[in-house]
Amino acid sequence: MAVQDNSNGVVGTQKAYVVGDDWGAGVSKTIISFNKTIDADSVDKDDFEVVQTCNTTVSDRTVLDAYVSNENGDKVTTDSNYVTVEMYISPNEGSPIVWDQPSFSNSWANPYKLDVNLIAGATIASGDVTISTIYVEPTIDVAGDGKICPQIEDFEQGEFAYDNATVQYALYSPEADDHSNALVIWNHGGGEFGYDVEIPLLANKVTALADDEFQDTMNNAYILAPQRQPGTDNDKNAETIYQLVLKLLRENPDIDPNKVIVGGCSAGGLMTMTMLFAHPDLYAGAFPICAAYNPEDATDEMIESIKDVPIWFIHAENDDTVSVDYSKTFESRLEAVGAEVHTSYFADVHDTSGRFDDEDGNPHQYSGHWSWVYFDNNECVDENNLNCWQWISQQTKLDNNVASGSQTAYIIGDDWGPAVSKTIVEFDKVIDSASLNASDFLVTEEKQATVDWGTGEVGIASAQRQVTKVYPSDANGNAVDGDSKYVTIEMYVDPNTGSPFIYNVNSGFNSWCETYRLLIRLNPGEVVTSGGEALTSVDVKADIDVAGDEKIVPQVDGIFDLDQKYTASDGTLYNYATYTPEKDDKQNALVIWLHGAGEGTNNGKNDSYIDLLGNEVTAFASEEFQSEFDGAYVLVPQAATMWMDGGNGVYQNGDLGSIYTESLMEFIKDYVANNPDVDPNRIIIGGCSNGGYMTMEMILTYPDYFAAAFPICEAFQDQYITDAQIEAIKDMPIWFTYAKNDTTVNPTLCAEPTIERLLAAGAQNIHVSAFDDVHDTTGRFVNADGTPYQYNGHWSWIYFDNNECIDGELTAWHWLGQQVKSASSVDTPTEVTKPSTGSGSTTTSTAVKTGDDLSLLGLGVLMALSATTYTVARKRYH
Repeated sequence: MAVQDNSNGVVGTQKAYVVGDDWGAGVSKTIISFNKTIDADSVDKDDFEVVQTCNTTVSDRTVLDAYVSNENGDKVTTDSNYVTVEMYISPNEGSPIVWDQPSFSNSWANPYKLDVNLIAGATIASGDVTISTIYVEPTIDVAGDGKICPQIEDFEQGEFAYDNATVQYALYSPEADDHSNALVIWNHGGGEFGYDVEIPLLANKVTALADDEFQDTMNNAYILAPQRQPGTDNDKNAETIYQLVLKLLRENPDIDPNKVIVGGCSAGGLMTMTMLFAHPDLYAGAFPICAAYNPEDATDEMIESIKDVPIWFIHAENDDTVSVDYSKTFESRLEAVGAEVHTSYFADVHDTSGRFDDEDGNPHQYSGHWSWVYFDNNECVDENNLNCWQWISQQTKLDNNVASGSQTAYIIGDDWGPAVSKTIVEFDKVIDSASLNASDFLVTEEKQATVDWGTGEVGIASAQRQVTKVYPSDANGNAVDGDSKYVTIEMYVDPNTGSPFIYNVNSGFNSWCETYRLLIRLNPGEVVTSGGEALTSVDVKADIDVAGDEKIVPQVDGIFDLDQKYTASDGTLYNYATYTPEKDDKQNALVIWLHGAGEGTNNGKNDSYIDLLGNEVTAFASEEFQSEFDGAYVLVPQAATMWMDGGNGVYQNGDLGSIYTESLMEFIKDYVANNPDVDPNRIIIGGCSNGGYMTMEMILTYPDYFAAAFPICEAFQDQYITDAQIEAIKDMPIWFTYAKNDTTVNPTLCAEPTIERLLAAGAQNIHVSAFDDVHDTTGRFVNADGTPYQYNGHWSWIYFDNNECIDGELTAWHWLGQQVKSASSVDTPTEVTKPSTGSGSTTTSTAVKTGDDLSLLGLGVLMALSATTYTVARKRYH
């Protein structure tokens, strides 16, 4: 333990930074206020050790980070009197709340101490003074003002008494808006009786109901969390809370009296049922969780009295505190009298965040009684995949004519990848076209996403989608005149909005989101009509199987032949897609695209869509690209891992060579041999990043086979290319594309020295598009300062896909269309002639063209471009 009064030490006090999590509360930081200013660059996490005392339990805390901060624990870069030490929390580490079995209650630890010290030999600094010892007062009043807890700061705390019964309560009020809002009541479990409402807020993670995800789903809602006092009568508590609700309704006209919903867990589930039986006319819906109300205590008359209140039961099968049979019995009895009942039954209660595993590597198991964890994390759906939170948002005592439906995602490929730009809803009723307005609909997107790019943690991300247009349509999302059972909702997309892909940091692959939902609802007070009858809500199945058949991809469907298979003689399996040009009276070029690292099949888990949409390969089937070739085949193979796999699943840079080289060549030759319409003198190969590497390896290994190549941000390090290989490919037409600010593949190690060596060897048909950066050129997306939106500097394929790689007046697409394999295959921007089919002839150049940086083109060049036939047309989807 630290000892006070050291001549070279500093003295401080501390506050605990408390967060609510699935299991309850955790102290994730301590914010230390020192009596001296601490130098920012002298603080390091490895210098600190922390020992926690929680009542009588002493344990070491795991330090994650340490830094100077402000008084709230936010990191700052300037020197400060505040130092924050971050610590790991888990279901077994860091809680400031203790469970007392004899009293059957949770309470703040007393004492709660954090002994914070510098480890032996560690120092921090204050100006010219080196500090080797610190004394931080260890005792923290976590029950009082010794803590910071941002999750509860927006709750107003109060006390209410009625008929000799008193409850404490916390009330969350949403931001002001233009409509009245629902009131959601949360009743705590048996361990949270007491006189400090912060305990139930944190112990059952009631704070989740004030978070953006729930509030967005509800389009704002008030949250009331009453706390009953120990030893009080259940019925009297129910009446007291009822009177508190009436008081809130009288005093706050912004609370919608038709949208009062009640729920709670365990003893709070019992209280929920008690409140329903006492005043069924007040409530628009209920969600009892592992409710401790014995159904044998409910008479048939009581069941009949609540049959008009929609109810959702949540319970785990392995609950050994309250039997799941309680919920199932209520379910069957209520259904027997015609009630609307939904259920979410779980086999057990375990961590679903991926953060915590048990010793056997399986997800950490919570008590089977804790099924409220699933509710708090918005993981409750019924047998029809209806989401519980969305269901709560729809509950009202008003006549609620509902249009039910399912939906299909309309996915486009854009510069950054795919995006869901529309959803096509098929309703069970024909919707009047005149009743459809974009402002009437709200859409919330929930999807699997990487939530921590440092650790690769995957979770569920939620965001509001901006609805731009709503109209009657056909099943494919095409607008129609008149009424229709299909309604298409168009939504804004941008590089950060609407993608149905997830990039997994740990695997290195893109894939379809396993969970992708669009929660669709009407704005409060808005209606649509069917045959003139008002429909006050919509009930649309939220989950969309974007990996399956619940999507439309117009740039792919019916254009590319997908997921074809080829097995090479060495057993290598290729999944591939092809585009076939319109039939004509001549042979046609073949363009081979090799994908980046993220677009492989991940050993069969990914389909052709991943490849085609991940790098906007769909551009190669566009009219603009095809016209440059007078029709071209497109072959898009996928590696099982990555093209740069040296045989052990690990990247190599050309030193070992790819395991796919021979089998890929075998596949290409087989495809050509079985397709006599392919011109063997016009086979062109290219790709980006990993595929740029493979492009280089293929032309280095087979220099006489290809008519041209277009490596983009290629990753083949020049140090592994021999002089003999340079000599072998110097006569091959090659167009290099990269960005100078690429931090993924360093062009000074790859493309740039290779280009220099090719030119020095006498290459006559080398073109280069070297960009300063990669930014939006459509004018659609800008940064906060008004400058064009910046993409990752590695993504230079965007320029190629948009035909913005230009050398003088020559575009890369036009140049590719002219290439025919011959002994002197050279083209220039000033002498462009189309080769005759099969003749092997081509144009020649009188000078080597090394290319201009597009970002440095002068006004004169841009004006010249506008006068040529080489238009840089952009595909616009919005």
